[in-house]
Amino acid sequence: MSRPAGNRASGHVCVCVWCPHKESLRRVALQHDDASHFNATLERRFHEMEAHYAEATSLLHLQGTLILNLQNQVHNLSRLLEVVKKNPGCLINIVRPNSLMSTQQALHPGSLRLSENYNRLPAEGASYSLSCYIWLPVEIHHMRNCPIDCASIYYNGVRRSGVYTVVPSLAGMPVEVYCDMDTDGGGWTVIQRRVDGSVSFDRSWREYRAGFGDLHSEFWLGNDHIHELSGQGDYSLRIDLEDWSNRHKHALYQHFSVEDEEHRYRLHVSGFSGSAADSFGWYHDKHGFSTPDSGDICAEISHGGWWYSQCFYANLNGVYYRVTVQARQVLSVNLFKTPIEPCLRPTGRPLHA
Repeated sequence: MSRPAGNRASGHVCVCVWCPHKESLRRVALQHDDASHFNATLERRFHEMEAHYAEATSLLHLQGTLILNLQNQVHNLSRLLEVVKKNPGCLINIVRPNSLMSTQQALHPGSLRLSENYNRLPAEGASYSLSCYIWLPVEIHHMRNCPIDCASIYYNGVRRSGVYTVVPSLAGMPVEVYCDMDTDGGGWTVIQRRVDGSVSFDRSWREYRAGFGDLHSEFWLGNDHIHELSGQGDYSLRIDLEDWSNRHKHALYQHFSVEDEEHRYRLHVSGFSGSAADSFGWYHDKHGFSTPDSGDICAEISHGGWWYSQCFYANLNGVYYRVTVQARQVLSVNLFKTPIEPCLRPTGRPLHA
């Protein structure tokens, strides 16, 4: 069999084949990369949202705490306003280091007792800011400095006898005192009162140092406080009493002061005048204080703390007897009818109603 005549070509034949699987793999790879990038972005944003949520939770908790603190302060300020309307006193702000805000720790206006917060003061490293207010008939009057005694309160317009808070300059800390705003012009700080024998004066050195009793009844103000008050300047001592014949008597000493505990609260009293006998200044001046537990025989047999001198010619802290005793020329709690109220006032500063 013969082949057709014509041009014959020699070499290889080239064939092109299209493969769809390779293109699909490329697209899948691109999609995987996009998905990985998207997942990484989502994870990053999720962690950011977690951090924001934690911060928001913390802020909400802090906000709740601040709101509670503000509510407490509003409550305390409302109480303060009501109390200051009735009596003068001091508001003490304790500013503690590294604190978000100053906290009102203790209120000492008028007849309020010292609070538990005050009993825990002073805190180490704390500073103190004192602001004082006096309630007058039509407004609350701010005093630049806290009153240092009852005379200071009197000078600021208060005329009602009662329990007030003062801040003696020597100590710089508040103390509650009873103020006599009626006797001889007023402004007297009462340091002791005997009324009915309801309070025992047979006490230890520590108790006489700090004070004891009830300011509205029988009490001893405390040797530390008497020292702090009388050491601020020149002070007079007045003792009013009535004998069993209903005759009023008084003793006034132009100069009175008590030294500190280191010197056993040594007494300095002079400048006598008055209708009672000068048994206190004449016999007890420059003597130290003694109590029944201090080893002094006079204090032991007298059952009370005092500035004893052989043993005493004047003693207002002795045993209270509910019997009539003939008055002699001495000052003694059992020789006069009660109440007996020795009190202090700055010397040479007459007061006027």
